[in-house]
Amino acid sequence: MLQNEKYKGDALLQKTYTVDFLTKKRIDNDGQVNQYYIENNHEPILDKEKWEIVQLEIARRKRFREQYKLQFYIMQKENNPFTTKVFCAECGSAFGRKNWTTSRGKRKVWQCNNRYRIKGQIGCLNNHIDEEMLEKAFMKAVGILQDHRSDVVAKWQKLEQGANLLHKHYAKQMYQILDLDKFDGVIMNRVLDHISISEAGQIVVTFLEGTEVDL
Repeated sequence: MLQNEKYKGDALLQKTYTVDFLTKKRIDNDGQVNQYYIENNHEPILDKEKWEIVQLEIARRKRFREQYKLQFYIMQKENNPFTTKVFCAECGSAFGRKNWTTSRGKRKVWQCNNRYRIKGQIGCLNNHIDEEMLEKAFMKAVGILQDHRSDVVAKWQKLEQGANLLHKHYAKQMYQILDLDKFDGVIMNRVLDHISISEAGQIVVTFLEGTEVDL
């Protein structure tokens, strides 16, 4: 719906055309007749910049799904903020959350989805990680950026002055983490692209504006 040019106040005429004037049957116009694009045709629902950012974000999510072979781009929820945010550095698969019951109680752990994809066989050898450790990893990456505040702010300001609207948007979001002192899943999902985990335990946190932090 938000891909429709009407949301930014423009209009594309003759998206469909009449093939039978008696029955008034219309079909999609795939180049059979001329189309006309009119800018500023009516009052926009979204301003043009926000509309363009939405289109860029839709394209980014499509590339993200293709890169990590995801069937869907799942919107994260507050009670499960790491969904489609954690990936295996060994095989490229997403990590999924499992609820384990141990003698010490229940644990939320994340594990490569390829590890037991085939029942009875161990696939990927990457290790699982506790959700608490993912939260700590994100906050450690945030702490590193906070320690280099002047450098990262200079980078974000440069992005804000650039022509790429999506980079500009994400740079503005990054300021929220400068004073973050405890994990917040909502804020994390405004700035985090993904977390990569290797079998050796190396964690790389990648932010949406392009910064990578090796832990």
